[in-house]
This record gives sequence, structure tokens and C-alpha cells, in this order.
Amino acid sequence: MRYISLSVGETKKFAAELVKKNYPSKKGALVFGLVGELGAGKTHFAQGAAVALGIKRNITSPTFVLMKKYGISSGELKMMYHIDCYRLDSVRDILDLGWSKIILDRRNVVFVEWAEKIKSILPRDTILIFIKDLGGEKREITID
Repeated sequence: MRYISLSVGETKKFAAELVKKNYPSKKGALVFGLVGELGAGKTHFAQGAAVALGIKRNITSPTFVLMKKYGISSGELKMMYHIDCYRLDSVRDILDLGWSKIILDRRNVVFVEWAEKIKSILPRDTILIFIKDLGGEKREITID
């Protein structure tokens, strides 16, 4: 599936719709792998999804802390995890944060920026989102 977003708002709205469409996961957490260059809109995507999940807190990139988690108070969902692998030294760093436990809980929704860096440990049913900057706020979003 390919989608052209003309603004940050459209990117966020698309993300929100995608989360609603894909939840609940059949088994384990619902995992989205976000792939794109710096500034492509990976964090904007996670922000849009957070709104759909009822999260009121401001969602910022976890680049310097690797992972942020946000409680979800609506429905069956428990937690949204936002992970940024840009500065990751090794897959072990993510495993040490409890990755295996996080992805087993179907009440979790997980967004992984720079997902290609941990490809070897992503669940098979991870939804890969490729975001390409087309200039200005225009983005090409491809779902694999």
C-alpha cells in the first residue's frame, strides 16, 4: 500500500487510522517498524498513532533515551512503547530494555524508529512503514 501525505497533519491522521485498523493483534504486541531518513516523519507518525490510542501526553523522539513508554487508559490496551534505534550500538541494548516481554503482551503497541537496525529481532508480523521525504511536508508512505 502506498499513500502520499501532503502535510504533517495528514501523516498523523494516516497513522491514527492505520493503528485503529490493525488492532487488536492476533498474538503479541502490535509492532510498527518505522523506516526513513532523518526528518522523514517517523516521530510524527508515532504522534498521530498516540492520539488514536487516547494518549494525551506530548510524544517526542526517544533518540537519546532509546525508549519511552506511555500508559493507555482506553480499551484493552495497556502501553505504547516508542523506541528509536538511531543511536543503537547493538541489538543487545534493546533486549536489555525488556524487548522480549514487551512484544509478547498483546495489550502493547510498539513503534520502532530505524527498525532496520533491529530487523533480526522484529516479530514476523511487524508492520513495516517506509517514509520518504518528497520535499516540504509531502511524504510518501509505503506499508510492507
